[in-house]
Amino acid sequence: MAGSLPSKGRVSLPARRLSVRKIKEVLRLKFEVGLGLRQIARSCSIGLGTAHEYLQRVEAAKITWPLGPEWDDERLEAALFGGPPRSRPTVLPVPDFAELHRERQQHPHLTQQLLWEEYRRANPDGYRYSRYVAAVFMLPWDAGPPGVRFFDGSYGNINRPHAGAIDLGL
Repeated sequence: MAGSLPSKGRVSLPARRLSVRKIKEVLRLKFEVGLGLRQIARSCSIGLGTAHEYLQRVEAAKITWPLGPEWDDERLEAALFGGPPRSRPTVLPVPDFAELHRERQQHPHLTQQLLWEEYRRANPDGYRYSRYVAAVFMLPWDAGPPGVRFFDGSYGNINRPHAGAIDLGL
């Protein structure tokens, strides 16, 4: 099964949760049929680690098999994961770029990290740090008067986008 594990140096992203139906099937195969982890993983077409993790969650939540009639899908999901997955908003709150620029002008030692932390306190569902920095540093501008000085030392107009600027969808 070493081929299914991420290779050295690769970062694996979090996977989506299994459906509650598939979680119930993992429980049935373990407790009713008596299969081992590898057989459960193969039968359900899931990873060995996934099967192991879900069975650990079941043990931690002290859930027994067979599930009683009071165990509907929502209750099972809440017991295993603390509720349904939280969805991210489709439109993220955009930082006030002009205000960010003013703050950087007034406080030259202010870092992007601190500005982002303030932004995230005000907008918990807002941009993550890497997207925030990309949005700030790729802010389109026109290299002409009135001569606003930007973080990189160049000058431009924050109100008029440059004709060749990258559209970030902001």
